[in-house]
Amino acid sequence: MHFTLRPAGADDAALLRTLFDAERAPDFAHLDAPLRATLLDMQYRAMTADRAARYPQAEDRVIELDGAPVGRLLVDRSTDTTLLVDVALLPAARGRGLGGALLNALCAEGRPITLSVVADNPARRLYVRSGFEAVDAAPPYVRMRFVPGGHAGDPST
Repeated sequence: MHFTLRPAGADDAALLRTLFDAERAPDFAHLDAPLRATLLDMQYRAMTADRAARYPQAEDRVIELDGAPVGRLLVDRSTDTTLLVDVALLPAARGRGLGGALLNALCAEGRPITLSVVADNPARRLYVRSGFEAVDAAPPYVRMRFVPGGHAGDPST
């Protein structure tokens, strides 16, 4: 699987919004279209502002597969532990091994990695297969950790 990462820029705004909508729109499918659009817009703006404030040093990358943009990788490496803030793929790019390839590349950096995932998100199985272990939970999220060459152990380490 050949993928590349490039810095996200202003030209990627539509892609980033499409990725967000692909994840969240099903939660609002029962609402009429104008209300659904309003709520998605409010949530997208709030999430974007929150991430900019909480992770100002995060690297925002567009994932390209065969030269076409198919996703986003948002990673904060500002401490000794890499924080996987967000990984999102367009629905057409899912289930093809790309998520595993991205995680393998991150894990190969040799740094501990943490992430939070909704407990029933199917991606959680991928994280476990990639060597991540649950270290604690704050429903609906589970915090997971990858430690190179070892176990997640004590989450405070």
